[in-house]
Amino acid sequence: GLTAGADCAPFGDEVLDEEGRCIMTEHENFVLFNVYVPNDSLGGKRLPYKLRFLDALKARMDSARRDTGKAVVLVGDLNMCRRAQDMDWGSRMVNIETFVTGFTGIAGGKEESGSVVNKLGKELGSWWGEMR
Repeated sequence: GLTAGADCAPFGDEVLDEEGRCIMTEHENFVLFNVYVPNDSLGGKRLPYKLRFLDALKARMDSARRDTGKAVVLVGDLNMCRRAQDMDWGSRMVNIETFVTGFTGIAGGKEESGSVVNKLGKELGSWWGEMR
């Protein structure tokens, strides 16, 4: 179907709309919100902005549903994870050598530390990138 309308500033808030993090498009049967939610990994400095953004997004999605009577669809990068295990291992700031040393009784020392790390990775369900 065709797009009935599009809005790259759906919040009506200069501060929240200026980074272009949300595009709302209206279609025949639904309203779509495509978002790139702010990241709060800079020591939490952007956490208040992120929370404000999320509050505004929820309010705008609710009003779109109420005003149009259509289903609302949210897509994009929410910059959230359900559990710490779901994060990229590198962003956890863990010294893997120190971590593995705690398992010397299980792994039999440094020679087998890779097997411990791989076993833990499978159990945690994390994505494991290159470890340095």
